[in-house]
Amino acid sequence: MISPTMCVSCVVLAAVLLAQPLAAAQSSDRDRRDPSTLLPLEELWTTNLPASPAAPPLHADSRIYVPLRDGQIVAVALLDGEVEWEAVQTVEGVPAIGGGLFYAATSNSLRALSLETGALVWQVSLPSRLSAPLVWNNGWLVVALESQALLALAAETGETIWNRALGGVAHVRPALAADRMYVSLDNGGLLALSLRSGQLLWEQQFDGPPTEVLPLDDLFVGATDNHFYRLSSVDGSVKWRWRTGGDIIGRAAVDEERVYFSSLDNVVWALDRASGNQRWRQTLAARPTDGPAHADDLLVLAGLGQTLSFHDPEDGMLYGRLRAPTEVAFPPLVLTEPTLGAVVLYVTGDGRLRALVRGATPFLVEASVAPLFFKKPTAVASGNDDGDEDGAEAGPALISTLLPPPTLDGSPAPAGLTAADPSALPTVVAGPASSVAPDNSLFTDVPAPVQATVAESPRTETTMPSSAATVPSEPPQMARRGTSFAVQVAALTSRDSADAMVARLAANDLPAYVFEPAAEDRPRLFRVRIGDYPDRAAAEAVGRRVEVTLATEWYVVALP
Repeated sequence: MISPTMCVSCVVLAAVLLAQPLAAAQSSDRDRRDPSTLLPLEELWTTNLPASPAAPPLHADSRIYVPLRDGQIVAVALLDGEVEWEAVQTVEGVPAIGGGLFYAATSNSLRALSLETGALVWQVSLPSRLSAPLVWNNGWLVVALESQALLALAAETGETIWNRALGGVAHVRPALAADRMYVSLDNGGLLALSLRSGQLLWEQQFDGPPTEVLPLDDLFVGATDNHFYRLSSVDGSVKWRWRTGGDIIGRAAVDEERVYFSSLDNVVWALDRASGNQRWRQTLAARPTDGPAHADDLLVLAGLGQTLSFHDPEDGMLYGRLRAPTEVAFPPLVLTEPTLGAVVLYVTGDGRLRALVRGATPFLVEASVAPLFFKKPTAVASGNDDGDEDGAEAGPALISTLLPPPTLDGSPAPAGLTAADPSALPTVVAGPASSVAPDNSLFTDVPAPVQATVAESPRTETTMPSSAATVPSEPPQMARRGTSFAVQVAALTSRDSADAMVARLAANDLPAYVFEPAAEDRPRLFRVRIGDYPDRAAAEAVGRRVEVTLATEWYVVALP
């Protein structure tokens, strides 16, 4: 049995202040920052894995799952770092987790393993290798192949629901949102597909391959044409764009006011979500390997080498750095555990899996100094805090929630769907038949296929659409600290879809309701929210329950 190195005593990691004593002495109280709820960090445990990691760690319930280069998968207990089981399984590409199963691909097959034991549940053959990470959501399993085919499977059994040719190779993770899927291609195309059928709804073309899409009220996506975009989710038209000095890498992050992303000129950016105007930019010490992620009240960024950096979302100021013992293999896994609170996990290239949690004593940081930490980060927050006086939008409209479950009705592909060669379909080798009746209550009307107008050559400055109908209205001022909070799970253009989502949440004893838009709001979005809670912690507890029960995203918003 592999045993972790436990933290014998909770010693708060030391900080090295990177400022001249005179500057620190001259700092006034108004320069002093609020204490971070994330830093400082303490090591919870470190487990030495038997081999180097082959893919990023994944989390489900109380375990961390790590594919290894020696052809096995290990399941590690989140609470203490003990290895609970090991299974022989070669993994190519990036696996996925969901519905009690671990999904992994080899060079010619796709397999589902039990999360409890590692035993094989089903296996299907694949006509070619994976080209992008596997995606699981609400019973759907999406598989992109090097043969330019895209498959949608029933995750419980491995049966094919539909398949189609893409006309390009998808190298980044497809994004699922409500009844749609967004696929970025290596030829610069971005496809919006019907999740139910694979039918093309619209297509947008960029001057370079787009990155992974963040699908909210609109779509946020970068590209290797040195631009970051906000696109209409309705037709793919460009609402605004921002030019950078390097290609965009990874997926963006958002809060109620800003959208954050990284570019390969070693810069992290914050833009106003509504207008696309720059809020701040910060130069990084190392080339980023992914986009920024929320970690409690801070943003965390991974770069090449041994360091993670933590930044204030308000202005990008460096709160601290965290140095791993050796090079970090993948971006950190940031999550929240009911008993531990905020947890950050990372794995090094030599196979050290480490978990860190909040330290016991928060510290104040001054505007002229930045603390440096020599172990790693922690915690996930589902959103930023309450915002400030010039907030942009009333919380991100999470349309990427509560997907319609997959169905196997045997209906023919719709007109206009270019299907892959039937001989290329995976063959089910083993797998139990589903005993759960499909729930179609959340299906929404799919727009007829329409080819989006290709955007003009990207400009070097932020541009706004001329049509007032496509410009988000100015939202009400964000509530200040001390107000009550709700959990937002979606924002939909259809009231019927919003009501159906409320009914599904209510069936799980969640007090959901629809927050209606004002008459002048454009676009008109019906926000699905849960509760009215006296503090943020209570709302986050409900959000975690939503995530576990319904496998959906959530966000805490302040109520007026």
